[in-house]
Amino acid sequence: TGVWNGTAVASAYLDADTAHLSTTQTFSGAKTFSADIKLEKSSGSSTFEIRGGEGANAYLKMFSDEGDDNGDGRLIEVDTTGQFSIYGDSTGSWVSHLGITSAGNATFADKVTIGSDGTITGVTGRLNVVQTSGTTLATFYDDNALGTPRVEIQRDGDVIIGGDIMRSGWG
Repeated sequence: TGVWNGTAVASAYLDADTAHLSTTQTFSGAKTFSADIKLEKSSGSSTFEIRGGEGANAYLKMFSDEGDDNGDGRLIEVDTTGQFSIYGDSTGSWVSHLGITSAGNATFADKVTIGSDGTITGVTGRLNVVQTSGTTLATFYDDNALGTPRVEIQRDGDVIIGGDIMRSGWG
């Protein structure tokens, strides 16, 4: 025990397992910090990278409330196909909540909430409303040069159709 009253010890004289903060280093084994971790650059943009090993996925786990209850955790994953996924531990196991393929197609595990005006923007080509069974309930096409709705279902249940009505599949 005692107090060090000397000058700083040069990095070259420290043990090989001592963290040298001014150089690149590889750490092995789990590291636990008892205080918040803050990564900050004095200027410019910053990057925080998590890389899986060759042929392996990358993960980031976050827990609230000490992570001691179901529902406290979230897991973010990028798999080797480029799929980006968010999982929750509401059942005690990791359950998929959102998946986005490398092509940008998104799959949601449950309901999708859209803004208060109900507008979906950015749809080009076709929008399908499909049940989980795979049954298509409605298909909307983006081939309307007029910019007005082709089909409109109003709050009172009235349906307005801006085009021909054709019969298909009836005997």
